[in-house]
Amino acid sequence: MSLTELAVRVMAYAQPLIPYMLVVALATAGVLPVLLLLGRGVWVDRGRFRWMGLFLGLGRWDCLRLGCAWIKLLVLLSFLVSFQKLGMAQYLLFLVPGLVQCLSGRELPRIPGRLVWLGLELVALLSCNMVCGYIRDVNAGTLYYVIYIFMALFAALFGVYLFLTELNDISAGRSTDLEYEWDREHDAEDGEE
Repeated sequence: MSLTELAVRVMAYAQPLIPYMLVVALATAGVLPVLLLLGRGVWVDRGRFRWMGLFLGLGRWDCLRLGCAWIKLLVLLSFLVSFQKLGMAQYLLFLVPGLVQCLSGRELPRIPGRLVWLGLELVALLSCNMVCGYIRDVNAGTLYYVIYIFMALFAALFGVYLFLTELNDISAGRSTDLEYEWDREHDAEDGEE
């Protein structure tokens, strides 16, 4: 198999994922400037610091976990809103960041618990996909749409809850005490004057 043929096969396999990847990229590009504007005047009023303040005190692994949790949440929400039957490629687009997020933690004893939460989130997504497939294949009535809406709302809220829990866990592991850093910087400036 030539390199060109391999590239064409990979692109054909990834083609159904392109809309979901665009959702993640556009949502991320939209959220970062909003966070920058909301963080204006907080801590130190310097542009470079505000950009870095989003990740202040986070190590490489924590940044990786935060990025994977964000991607997993956006992919889950876009799957639920798109109301399409999902294939193996879509499940892998959800599962790969979830596994990276679970395995990139500092505490090894917590990894099995994270894998259980990922499994429950995947079961919720599979359940929504089964109801969606039934509705699309059988042309079901209104009751099944109501069931899908409630299941999708539960799965979305569960995904948001897990993202916020992960964000809290990551933030608790920050290695920088901001109040200490702020006071030390101002004490140094007052000593120079």
